[in-house]
Amino acid sequence: MNREEKKKIEKYLEENMHVKRDILEELRDLSKNSNLRDILTDIGSSFLSSVLPGALPPAAGNIWKKSQKRDSGEKGQKETMKEWMDGQRKGKSSFPRVLKKYIKEKGYEGAYSRLYNKILMDRRLFSKLINEEEPRHPSDRTVFKLAIGLELTAAEAQELLSSTGYIFNSYQKTHLIIKYCIENSVYEIDKVDEYLIMF
Repeated sequence: MNREEKKKIEKYLEENMHVKRDILEELRDLSKNSNLRDILTDIGSSFLSSVLPGALPPAAGNIWKKSQKRDSGEKGQKETMKEWMDGQRKGKSSFPRVLKKYIKEKGYEGAYSRLYNKILMDRRLFSKLINEEEPRHPSDRTVFKLAIGLELTAAEAQELLSSTGYIFNSYQKTHLIIKYCIENSVYEIDKVDEYLIMF
């Protein structure tokens, strides 16, 4: 890495690290994404429903009312909430679907080995990630590797991240460096690793 590259990344990190935002504004932005909205909804917080009007679907309010009417007490409330949450989660994981969409768009359909070898990912892990029947929840680093391997744009990478409930976090250098690489079309895995090690 030359001095100019290093200065450019340092400037990017300085400008984007610890971006101060109002928490309510942050929550409103997060709620615009349907996948993240589902996660926020799962929290079931009355705070969220007051901050984000309509964030909690009518079903959630009904669950609270039903559970309060139960005679079986706390155990009944937990069971009702668990049933509701399980119902919400069934079929909600869109990660395999979004991943397959980008695999197809980027020309890796039928050539999975080219992709997982390119990003040094285990074949078995890759198979679990694209399985829609029993989706595996990936780490943010795994999603970043896939975004780099698929050479996604920043918006595409954010969609892939959002499908797992993640966002680019301006408080984490790793996230910012990956975002920098994506925004500047740095898709060579060795170069990305070099940046990560350097910073």
